[in-house]
Order: sequence, then C-alpha cells, then structure tokens
Amino acid sequence: MTYDPTLETQMRLWVNEEEIVFPDKSALFIKTSIAPIEGAVKFRRTVNGTLVNMSNPAFNKWIVSVSGTDKILPALADVPPGAQAMLYLPTVVREAGPLPRRQPVPGSLISSPQGIEYRPIVYGAIIINPMSDTEWMSDVEWSFDVEEW
Repeated sequence: MTYDPTLETQMRLWVNEEEIVFPDKSALFIKTSIAPIEGAVKFRRTVNGTLVNMSNPAFNKWIVSVSGTDKILPALADVPPGAQAMLYLPTVVREAGPLPRRQPVPGSLISSPQGIEYRPIVYGAIIINPMSDTEWMSDVEWSFDVEEW
C-alpha cells in the first residue's frame, strides 16, 4: 500500500451504508477528538494499595467527536442517533506496533522504524447530531459523535 497525501484532505462518512458527501479538502476545516469510551478503562486498588488494571483489551474502543463550520451544511439532518456509521477518520493516528490496530483508510498507512501512522476507519454508531446556523447564507456549525463498537 502506498501513501497518498491527497487522501488526508477527504472527510468520508457512511451512515446505514449510504455516503454523506463532504467536499474535497473538507478534512482541513474539521475538528476531531478521540477519547476512550467512558468506562472502558477500569482500575481498582488492592488492600495493600496496588493499582490494578481491570479493563478488558477487547473493550478498548473510541468515541470520536467530529465538528465543523462551513457555508454549506452537510446532509446530516436526517441521520438518526444510533445509526450505523463508517467513518474515514480525518486525523492521523500514530502507533508503536508494526501493524495497525484498526483498518487503515486506503493509501494512508506510513511505516517507519519508530512505528506507523495512518488514518483509521472507525465503525460504530452515531450518538449525537446537533446542528445550528447563525443566519441564512452565513456559517453553519455541525457536529456528530461516533461510538466505536
């Protein structure tokens, strides 16, 4: 697989197997945050005070928040919470291993002796979908979260 820098600028989202179209270079103006799903990491202290990791690696899942401001609202109005989603994450993830933990966006994987960089594909469910516009023909703000499964 070869690295394709043009893919870094493409935001892609499928909801219930139908693509929500974002314009070329849309990933340049999108804010993304990635965090572990609350409750996925659990710790407890033993009687002697030792901290023990009780989390299950099988539940090492993300919640991805994506938001943007543009002149045109993407077609998110009819997306219901809980809808199945496949997101080509616009953010590059760096990992230490020789293989990615998630499926990479085609053409986004870069390997080096220090590890790998790639844009992962996140499969999950849309959990919120707020949108607002400031005034007609002005900026519109939108956001959605994808909770990985």
